[in-house]
Formats: sequence, C-alpha cells, structure tokens
Amino acid sequence: MGNGCTLGLLGLPLLLAACAAPSGDDAREEVGEARSAIEGGTADARDTGVVGMVLAMPAEQEQRTCSGTLIAPNLVLTAQHCVADTPELVSCATSVFGPPADAALLEITTSESMWEAGAPWIKAAEVMTPPGGDAVCGRDLALIRLADRADATPLDPGLDAHVEPEEDYAAIGFGRTSSAIHDTGERRRRDRLHVVCVGAACDTVQVAAPEWRGDQGVCNGDSGGPAVDGEGRVIGVTSRGPAACQHPIYGRLDAHADWIREGARRAALAGGYAAPAWVDGPAAPALGASAACATARASAPRGGLAWSGLAAGLAALAIARRRRRD
Repeated sequence: MGNGCTLGLLGLPLLLAACAAPSGDDAREEVGEARSAIEGGTADARDTGVVGMVLAMPAEQEQRTCSGTLIAPNLVLTAQHCVADTPELVSCATSVFGPPADAALLEITTSESMWEAGAPWIKAAEVMTPPGGDAVCGRDLALIRLADRADATPLDPGLDAHVEPEEDYAAIGFGRTSSAIHDTGERRRRDRLHVVCVGAACDTVQVAAPEWRGDQGVCNGDSGGPAVDGEGRVIGVTSRGPAACQHPIYGRLDAHADWIREGARRAALAGGYAAPAWVDGPAAPALGASAACATARASAPRGGLAWSGLAAGLAALAIARRRRRD
C-alpha cells in the first residue's frame, strides 16, 4: 500500500483516511494525495463483521463511504471523522470535530461488495461519539447503533488488550487497491502487519497518547476499519497517516473502554438481547491528554462534511447516490 514514506514525514501534516471522490468511469479525485487502500491485501469473504458504510449527502446528491466493525448485533464501531464535520487542515492543538451527522443519513452493509446487486443495507438509528470534549486527535472513534440486527458475526473489541510494539495485526477495509483504479467498495484484508510504536513512545506530536502507529497496508478508502490482533479482536480503528500510506495511525480501544461498553449496553437494551460477554470486563485506565497531530487534505471542498482522511483510515468516497441502488 502506499510507497516510500520515511519516519521523518511524521513531522509533517497527515491526511485523514476519508477522502472524497466521485464514482463512475470519468471519476476524478476531489482531494489530493489519494493513495491505495489495502494494497497488497486480498478479497475477504470471511470477516463479515467488517462492514461498509455510506453517509448520504442530500445537498450534494452523493454518498460518502467508510468502513466499520460490527461489535454487537446492532452496533458498529467506526471513525468519528466518517460521521462528523472535520477541518481540512487539522492541528491536534486546536482542531475539533463538528456535530455528528443525522443517523437517518447513515446505512451499513455486511456484503463483501458494497455495490453488489441485492446487497443488504441496514439504517442507522443513533450516532454516539466519545465523551471528554471534541478534539480530533485521540478521539477519532464513533459508535453507530443500527435500527435492526445485522446478519453477520460481530468481532470482539479488545478493550483490555494493551497494544505492544512489534505486535502483529491485520488491516481490513473497503478502500481502493490503487490510486489509479476506482474500485472502492470491496472488502479486503492484509495480514502480517506490525505495530511500530504506541502513544508517547512514537516520539512525535503526530501520535496522541490514546493512539498507535502501524507500518503500512491501509490508506484512502479504509477509514474506520479495524486493526485485528492474532486473537481476532479489534485493537485499533483506522484514522490517519502520511500521504504515502506508510505508518498509519489507529485509535486505541482500551483508551475508550468504558464508553464502548456503555454504548454496547445501550444497543443491547434497544435491540432486546443480552449484552455481549466483553461488556462486563474490567474498566480501562484513563490515559493522558492527546499529543498533537496535523491532517491536511488538499483541495477539498469547503463546507458540509469535510472528510479529510488520514493515510491509515478508510477513505470517504463521494459516490453517486443511485449507484448503490442499481
């Protein structure tokens, strides 16, 4: 995925993974620095709990796409920048999220191909964002409660799994395979990736305390998708990274464990089922304030949901609304 990014680039502005682009044969990127997504990955029919997500944009008559993870029958974990207004140029010291989108504009699918005829779609009923302010860095997570249960196998979140350097993980998402090919919408997986560093140990203002950095493997088109450990648990949510798609940054789940557990209890109550076993696990310790990170999106349209996407996350792609229905 992505080419040649040195560690030194982490001192420069980073890209949010969700970059918008229209679909179709004459599609062109609306944002600069579009790169491959799950490059080197393979088609993934197994991880049905990794879902595709679209946000309708009525004013623009288009849709924006992201990835997410089903962590309970009616609950999806994704990136907050997939559902909230995010500045084009983000500085961790000052940049904040806007309010989340109306849940009525969101839908998810468990199909391995988002644009497959007859793909099942489920509407969202509620959008939840982490407590503790509206800063972008260190809080790029969101929960989507669905109106109905999904017919797929949820992945357990590793809420008590402390990510370690050199730990192996897999990246999964619905992003593109090449910056030159408009093939977003297919679930792909890349294994044998490894954690580079965690939080302050990354020694850069681009990585907040509740985050960690991977080596490569995901880029535009994969925002909100999971990093999965050797036990099949979600240990990170794709957020951002350098334009060359190396060293992606993921949000840590253990840093938001109490909020995720509470969201799961709420979803179980609404869905009329027993909360998953992981909900009753021990609470995660509080982490310190986030370190700074900057995210640039080149030539993105102003106003509305500015979907700057970090190189590690799922790209928000602007898709003609009727394409999903064809």
